[in-house]
Amino acid sequence: MKKSPGNRWIIWFLTGFIGWSTSAAVIPQEPDLLSLVRTGDTLAVKKFIAEGADVNVQDDMMGYTPLSLAITANHPGMVRMLIDAGANINHRDKIYGYSPLMQALNQSHTEMAKILLEAGADITVRGNNGATALMVAAMNSREMTEQLLEKGADISTRSVNGTGVLTNCVMGIITGRVPAGLAEFLISRGAEVDEVNTTDYYGGYTPLFWAVEDHHEELVRLLIRHGANVNARAANGKTPLSIAREAGYTDMVEILKTAGAVEQ
Repeated sequence: MKKSPGNRWIIWFLTGFIGWSTSAAVIPQEPDLLSLVRTGDTLAVKKFIAEGADVNVQDDMMGYTPLSLAITANHPGMVRMLIDAGANINHRDKIYGYSPLMQALNQSHTEMAKILLEAGADITVRGNNGATALMVAAMNSREMTEQLLEKGADISTRSVNGTGVLTNCVMGIITGRVPAGLAEFLISRGAEVDEVNTTDYYGGYTPLFWAVEDHHEELVRLLIRHGANVNARAANGKTPLSIAREAGYTDMVEILKTAGAVEQ
């Protein structure tokens, strides 16, 4: 399957989900508790908290807490200990506005996400881009997507870019994080097959546009089968058919034309 070289950049531009990491930034003069959490020494952290350290201390630059760092390190023992000590499980960082649950889902740390859900994490928290835990899960884990829906997550919510769970799921499929079947599952649960992006350049793009651009035949056929508009036109003038033609995807052109796509 031929891949589009710019997909990772596009996904970051649309969602901010790619590359999120608490270890990416240099945090000057971080508090001692954050330093200890970074070492992974649970006993030392527990002792420090017992001596009066603030379990919800934040670094000034990013707003990361000890719980944020423990999740990034994928350290379940540390996460449980911090929660038991009173860590705020719904704290939002300063950069993305992500909660610990969203952070765990974004980093594909399924066990961390389950621990947070068991502790009562709020599944309605929204990031600065309007993303929800369900949107993040749809890009990274079918298991957690199903769990969040079972807990009542709203499948119809949109980000500030107009995108929702299905677009994020398609991005997860394109990058190999989730199976194509997750898109069909979400549609069966009420996800809008033609949810429309509202950014300037990609305005009018639907999940079908991304599937065609990625030359993902299985996904294209799936979306068409569920009623995707093959003649949708984006703000930049592109259509699924024009994208396929420009890329030289002759097989994709035939699939779209068979489904009713017309030259515009």
